[in-house]
Amino acid sequence: SSDKWTSFFNPTSFKNVPVLVGFIAGDAAIDAEDQTDDEILEDVMRNLKAMYPTIRKPDNTIITRWGKETTARGSYAFKKVNRSWDKDRENLKKGIKRLWFAGEAMYSTPGTTIAAWETGTLAARSMASILKYQRNIRVGRERRRADITATPIPGAVYEN
Repeated sequence: SSDKWTSFFNPTSFKNVPVLVGFIAGDAAIDAEDQTDDEILEDVMRNLKAMYPTIRKPDNTIITRWGKETTARGSYAFKKVNRSWDKDRENLKKGIKRLWFAGEAMYSTPGTTIAAWETGTLAARSMASILKYQRNIRVGRERRRADITATPIPGAVYEN
């Protein structure tokens, strides 16, 4: 079997559907970017069958090619010399106006899938909370405005 596909993550308990994520890195990842999805799946299945002989092919696959992704270009988070990971992360957690950050750089330690999952969930909850708060303020103002305009004052002149 190939020594390229040896790291796997099973987030099934997070998604409540069967999911398996495979990882590849270094030169092997660069080489894999030029393979077809079928070639990659065949390579992955060869390794999985070596570990789990009765495993079947997945119903669906999603294969990413991060090195060719123009917004990522194969990037990943890492601890930079003379920088505080914790301080940088705390500053990024504050966000910038309507911009939230999530991903492995936002996690307590550099990570991959679980870091992106958990920080993405936190960012989404933060956005939802702020949007709900803003909506409640808007609705409250509209209700007050409706109360004011719906209660005519006797003898008052109203203009449109």
